[in-house]
Amino acid sequence: MKPAQQAVSLALALALAGASARGGEKLTLRLRLEKGKTYTRWVQVDQRILQEIDNKEQTIEQRLGLGLSLEVADVAAEGRASVRVAITRVLVGEKFPASEFAYDSAQKEEENSPYARPYAALVGDAFTAVLTPLGRVESAEGLDALGLRVVRGAPGPGLRRRLAELAGQRLAPKRIEAHLGRLLSHLPERAVAPGDEWTRRVERGGGLPLAVETTYTLRSRAAGKTTLDVSTRTTPLPKAAALDLEIAALRPDLRGEGRGRMIVDEATGWVESASVKTTLSGSIRAAISAEESTSWPVLIESTLTIGPMPEE
Repeated sequence: MKPAQQAVSLALALALAGASARGGEKLTLRLRLEKGKTYTRWVQVDQRILQEIDNKEQTIEQRLGLGLSLEVADVAAEGRASVRVAITRVLVGEKFPASEFAYDSAQKEEENSPYARPYAALVGDAFTAVLTPLGRVESAEGLDALGLRVVRGAPGPGLRRRLAELAGQRLAPKRIEAHLGRLLSHLPERAVAPGDEWTRRVERGGGLPLAVETTYTLRSRAAGKTTLDVSTRTTPLPKAAALDLEIAALRPDLRGEGRGRMIVDEATGWVESASVKTTLSGSIRAAISAEESTSWPVLIESTLTIGPMPEE
């Protein structure tokens, strides 16, 4: 065979090998929880916020970790799972230029702090939910009552009101439901093979109303585990309501991207582990009145971590 023919044959062989590896056996990832079993996971978000106000740089660090336990009460014929979701541990950290606060429910002596009581009220509490085979939270009951217990955990009406605002932003029902959704949003609607990708879009409210498009790419399969590459694209929601702080209404204009990796158990669709780092940049505008407003630049670096429950 001539050298030119050898080169063409080699290129063709490599192309066919790549196509074969890319195609592979199709995988149908679904949430397949077993009745009577309990599934646990730790979900943690760490944020570092850099902003410049009145020509002064500020750095704020925040951490929120939740231990979630899903006890499967029933699984319907079509695969919908009725679960009891218990919060088994709460980890909170906030560091501002002039103050800081930390709370870990595993350290019982910290519960006497008035700032810790709203978070401590969550531990051991639970709500019920119905999860579809595609990982959608079809319904959830008990979240509003859970939020009320956070508020009642604060001593004194003045402090109770302020802590209700702070804890409500971090531990509002929709935020807790979003933490649960992070364990379930990776499941594709169709069968996939290595190299295939799919996208999910989620609109998040609260203090930072944003639209997040997450693209998952099936990277590899081995020993009953699937590895996914994760990339995110975040954009603002211009029609979302501003965050009303009484003295000003805040409206963020933030955009950014993120990348990471996730490992999924093929038999259950349950996330074994994940780490996704995201960077957002832009500005926040504060409307003090109809005539007066100001804005400042902001950079937010965050890391989402999912994995086994950490040691106490």
